[in-house]
Amino acid sequence: IQYGHGITTRSWRTLTQSEWNYLLNERVGHDVKKGGATVNSVSGLVILPDGTWNQPEGTGQESFNPSAGYSSNTYSIEQWDKMEKAGAIFLPVGGYRQGSGEGSVKQTVYGYYWTSTFYQDSKAYRLTIANNNRGNLGNQSTSFGMFVRLVSNVQ
Repeated sequence: IQYGHGITTRSWRTLTQSEWNYLLNERVGHDVKKGGATVNSVSGLVILPDGTWNQPEGTGQESFNPSAGYSSNTYSIEQWDKMEKAGAIFLPVGGYRQGSGEGSVKQTVYGYYWTSTFYQDSKAYRLTIANNNRGNLGNQSTSFGMFVRLVSNVQ
């Protein structure tokens, strides 16, 4: 993976099951730091940074509604750019792949993201997001193709 203009000095990885759990369910204020949203007509989950969140000017809303489904927090790409610059991240939904060949990609209103944590018997932990589900951790056969969210440690 290249970072920036051909620079490869950052180390990228996928979050573990316990890191996802901390981010979504254990950190201070976790219940108001995540919620459904639609960005540029794509549904997903928004996760806000630690600390006090101030909705950026020009995002079309007074404040982010953490208990909302996909349709309540709606942003254009320009509005989302301001949210992202203020530290918010977006996890889009889109489905998964099961098997190969025609019909193997399942488009759904759910988002599935792998963790880097093995479960047992060819299974690993995964994160599921849905309209009013703000992050559920479970396990799945590793034969499924799901999203990954890459992160890097920042010092």
